[in-house]
Amino acid sequence: MAGYREAAIAVLRDAGGPLKVKEITRRAIDRGILKPGGATPEASMGSNLYTDVKKNGEASAFRRVSRNAFELRPGPTGLPPDSQRIVTAGELRAMSELLFRGYGADKCSIDDGIDIKASNGYDNFDIRVSAATRNEDGGYVTSISKRQFGKNDAPHMRYVFVLRDPGNDLDFVIMPSGEMKKMIDDGDISSDQSGYKTSFKRDGGRIFLGTRDVESYRNDWDL
Repeated sequence: MAGYREAAIAVLRDAGGPLKVKEITRRAIDRGILKPGGATPEASMGSNLYTDVKKNGEASAFRRVSRNAFELRPGPTGLPPDSQRIVTAGELRAMSELLFRGYGADKCSIDDGIDIKASNGYDNFDIRVSAATRNEDGGYVTSISKRQFGKNDAPHMRYVFVLRDPGNDLDFVIMPSGEMKKMIDDGDISSDQSGYKTSFKRDGGRIFLGTRDVESYRNDWDL
C-alpha cells in the first residue's frame, strides 16, 4: 500500500494535469493504492503535498497551481502531458512484447521505480520503462530518478528503453541495472541534481548510449 506522496504521484501521472487535493485523495482511495489511517484523509493528503513542496522547493515532485490543487512538476517524476502519454504507451507496448513472448506481466499501479512485474517460470524480474521520441538532434533522451534507481538496484532489475521515431517505428533497448550502473560510473549516463540522463543516438545503423555501443541490447528480450 502506498503512502500519501506515492499515491499522489500515481494519481497525477495518470491524470496528466492538475487536480484538487480532494480529487487526488478520492482517486487514490478508489483505486486501492491508499488506505487512510485517520478520519480525515483529504487533510492528510493536503498536508503531505504542502510539506513536500515547502521542504523540497524546485526538487519537489509536485507543483502547487492554486490554493488546493497540485500537478506533477516536469522532470524525471513529473512529466508534461504529451511526454506522459508517450511514457504510458511505452509501458503498454513493453508489456505486450513480454506477453507475446511468453512472460507473465503485470503493471504496477504505484510509481516507485518499477512499472512492470514480469516472470518466466521461476525467474522474476522488475522492469522500469522509459520512452522517448527522436528529437530534432536525432537523439532519444530520458531521465531516471536517482532515488528510485538506488532503491531498485538489484540483479533482477531491468530497464527497457522504448525509442520511438516520429513514424511510430520502435526499437527497444533492454539493459540490466548492473550495466546501467557501469555506464553511470563511466559517464555514458550523465548525472545532475534531478536524476540520471540517458541520451541514445543512432550511428551507422547501430544504437549508442553516450559513447557506448549498446547494439547487443537492442530488442534482446532474453531477460
